[in-house]
Amino acid sequence: MARADLTLEERALQAERFQQILDQISAKPHKFLMDSWFKGPDLDPEERKRRERYTKDVSPYSIYTIHPDRLPNVCCTTAACIAGWAVALSGPKKRVAFNDIKYDAGDWLFLSAGERERIFFTESWPEPYWSRAKMVDTYGEDVAGETLANVAIDRINYFLGSGE
Repeated sequence: MARADLTLEERALQAERFQQILDQISAKPHKFLMDSWFKGPDLDPEERKRRERYTKDVSPYSIYTIHPDRLPNVCCTTAACIAGWAVALSGPKKRVAFNDIKYDAGDWLFLSAGERERIFFTESWPEPYWSRAKMVDTYGEDVAGETLANVAIDRINYFLGSGE
Protein backbone atom coordinates (compact mmCIF):
# COMPACT_ATOMS: atom_id res chain seq x y z
CA MET A 1 0.00 0.00 0.00
CA ALA A 2 1.07 3.56 -0.69
CA ARG A 3 1.96 5.78 2.23
CA ALA A 4 -1.19 7.39 3.57
CA ASP A 5 0.74 10.15 5.32
CA LEU A 6 1.99 11.89 2.17
CA THR A 7 0.57 15.31 1.39
CA LEU A 8 -0.78 16.08 -2.08
CA GLU A 9 2.37 18.11 -2.76
CA GLU A 10 4.60 15.18 -1.71
CA ARG A 11 2.60 12.78 -3.90
CA ALA A 12 2.98 15.14 -6.86
CA LEU A 13 6.74 15.45 -6.21
CA GLN A 14 7.04 11.69 -5.86
CA ALA A 15 5.33 11.15 -9.23
CA GLU A 16 7.49 13.86 -10.85
CA ARG A 17 10.69 12.34 -9.47
CA PHE A 18 9.75 8.83 -10.51
CA GLN A 19 9.02 10.25 -13.96
CA GLN A 20 12.58 11.61 -14.10
CA ILE A 21 13.86 8.11 -13.35
CA LEU A 22 11.51 6.61 -15.95
CA ASP A 23 12.71 9.14 -18.52
CA GLN A 24 16.36 8.28 -17.75
CA ILE A 25 15.75 4.53 -18.00
CA SER A 26 13.67 4.90 -21.18
CA ALA A 27 16.20 7.18 -22.88
CA LYS A 28 19.22 5.03 -22.01
CA PRO A 29 18.12 1.47 -21.20
CA HIS A 30 21.71 0.25 -21.69
CA LYS A 31 22.66 2.38 -18.66
CA PHE A 32 20.22 0.58 -16.38
CA LEU A 33 21.17 -2.33 -14.15
CA MET A 34 19.90 -3.78 -10.91
CA ASP A 35 22.98 -5.62 -9.64
CA SER A 36 24.75 -2.52 -8.31
CA TRP A 37 23.87 1.00 -7.22
CA PHE A 38 26.36 2.51 -9.68
CA LYS A 39 28.97 1.32 -12.15
CA GLY A 40 31.27 3.57 -14.09
CA PRO A 41 34.06 6.12 -14.08
CA ASP A 42 32.11 8.91 -12.34
CA LEU A 43 32.88 7.46 -8.96
CA ASP A 44 35.01 9.19 -6.33
CA PRO A 45 38.79 9.30 -6.98
CA GLU A 46 39.48 9.92 -3.28
CA GLU A 47 37.77 6.64 -2.45
CA ARG A 48 39.93 4.96 -5.10
CA LYS A 49 43.11 6.32 -3.44
CA ARG A 50 41.96 5.13 -0.02
CA ARG A 51 41.23 1.68 -1.38
CA GLU A 52 44.61 1.51 -3.11
CA ARG A 53 46.20 1.70 0.33
CA TYR A 54 44.06 -1.06 1.83
CA THR A 55 42.99 -3.39 -0.95
CA LYS A 56 43.99 -4.60 -4.38
CA ASP A 57 40.43 -4.10 -5.69
CA VAL A 58 40.51 -0.61 -7.21
CA SER A 59 38.41 -1.07 -10.33
CA PRO A 60 35.78 1.62 -11.01
CA TYR A 61 33.16 -0.98 -10.15
CA SER A 62 34.43 -1.36 -6.57
CA ILE A 63 34.17 2.29 -5.58
CA TYR A 64 31.19 2.95 -3.36
CA THR A 65 31.05 6.72 -3.23
CA ILE A 66 30.23 9.25 -5.91
CA HIS A 67 32.29 12.40 -6.26
CA PRO A 68 29.98 15.37 -5.56
CA ASP A 69 31.22 17.43 -8.52
CA ARG A 70 30.32 14.60 -10.86
CA LEU A 71 26.75 13.94 -9.73
CA PRO A 72 25.12 16.46 -12.10
CA ASN A 73 26.81 14.72 -15.06
CA VAL A 74 26.69 11.17 -13.77
CA CYS A 75 24.08 10.21 -16.36
CA CYS A 76 26.65 10.45 -19.15
CA THR A 77 29.06 7.69 -18.21
CA THR A 78 27.51 5.70 -15.39
CA ALA A 79 25.01 2.87 -15.23
CA ALA A 80 22.74 2.64 -12.20
CA CYS A 81 19.69 0.99 -10.68
CA ILE A 82 16.45 2.69 -9.64
CA ALA A 83 17.89 3.95 -6.34
CA GLY A 84 21.15 4.91 -8.00
CA TRP A 85 19.37 7.05 -10.58
CA ALA A 86 17.27 8.63 -7.84
CA VAL A 87 20.43 9.73 -6.02
CA ALA A 88 22.10 10.90 -9.24
CA LEU A 89 19.04 12.87 -10.34
CA SER A 90 18.39 14.38 -6.90
CA GLY A 91 21.20 16.91 -7.33
CA PRO A 92 24.65 17.61 -5.88
CA LYS A 93 25.56 16.06 -2.55
CA LYS A 94 28.59 16.22 -0.29
CA ARG A 95 29.17 12.50 -0.70
CA VAL A 96 26.93 9.48 -1.04
CA ALA A 97 28.14 6.39 0.77
CA PHE A 98 27.28 3.00 -0.69
CA ASN A 99 25.27 1.93 2.36
CA ASP A 100 23.27 5.18 2.37
CA ILE A 101 22.06 5.11 -1.22
CA LYS A 102 18.77 3.33 -0.52
CA TYR A 103 18.05 5.78 2.31
CA ASP A 104 18.94 8.90 0.31
CA ALA A 105 16.99 7.64 -2.69
CA GLY A 106 14.03 6.60 -0.55
CA ASP A 107 13.89 9.97 1.18
CA TRP A 108 14.03 11.81 -2.15
CA LEU A 109 11.20 9.64 -3.47
CA PHE A 110 9.13 9.84 -0.24
CA LEU A 111 9.23 6.06 0.22
CA SER A 112 8.64 4.17 3.44
CA ALA A 113 11.14 1.49 4.48
CA GLY A 114 8.90 -1.23 3.05
CA GLU A 115 8.43 0.64 -0.21
CA ARG A 116 12.19 1.01 -0.56
CA GLU A 117 12.59 -2.74 -0.35
CA ARG A 118 9.76 -3.36 -2.82
CA ILE A 119 11.09 -0.83 -5.35
CA PHE A 120 14.88 -1.03 -5.05
CA PHE A 121 15.36 -4.81 -4.81
CA THR A 122 14.10 -7.10 -7.59
CA GLU A 123 13.70 -10.04 -5.21
CA SER A 124 11.05 -7.98 -3.41
CA TRP A 125 9.14 -7.04 -6.58
CA PRO A 126 5.63 -8.49 -6.79
CA GLU A 127 4.67 -10.89 -9.54
CA PRO A 128 4.93 -10.78 -12.48
CA TYR A 129 7.79 -8.27 -12.24
CA TRP A 130 10.09 -10.44 -10.14
CA SER A 131 9.70 -13.42 -12.49
CA ARG A 132 10.25 -11.24 -15.54
CA ALA A 133 13.40 -9.71 -14.03
CA LYS A 134 14.67 -13.16 -13.05
CA MET A 135 14.05 -14.42 -16.59
CA VAL A 136 16.12 -11.58 -18.07
CA ASP A 137 18.85 -12.11 -15.46
CA THR A 138 18.96 -15.86 -15.97
CA TYR A 139 18.58 -16.19 -19.73
CA GLY A 140 19.50 -12.78 -21.09
CA GLU A 141 17.50 -10.26 -23.06
CA ASP A 142 17.52 -12.22 -26.31
CA VAL A 143 15.91 -15.32 -24.80
CA ALA A 144 13.63 -13.43 -22.41
CA GLY A 145 12.43 -11.19 -25.23
CA GLU A 146 12.62 -8.04 -23.12
CA THR A 147 15.10 -5.87 -21.26
CA LEU A 148 15.46 -5.36 -17.55
CA ALA A 149 14.88 -1.66 -18.21
CA ASN A 150 11.42 -2.46 -19.62
CA VAL A 151 10.58 -4.63 -16.62
CA ALA A 152 11.68 -1.85 -14.25
CA ILE A 153 9.62 0.73 -16.15
CA ASP A 154 6.57 -1.51 -15.82
CA ARG A 155 7.34 -2.07 -12.12
CA ILE A 156 7.61 1.66 -11.40
CA ASN A 157 4.42 2.41 -13.33
CA TYR A 158 2.62 -0.32 -11.39
CA PHE A 159 3.81 1.23 -8.11
CA LEU A 160 2.68 4.70 -9.19
CA GLY A 161 -0.74 3.38 -10.20
CA SER A 162 -1.37 1.01 -7.31
CA GLY A 163 0.95 2.02 -4.49
CA GLU A 164 2.22 -1.56 -4.31
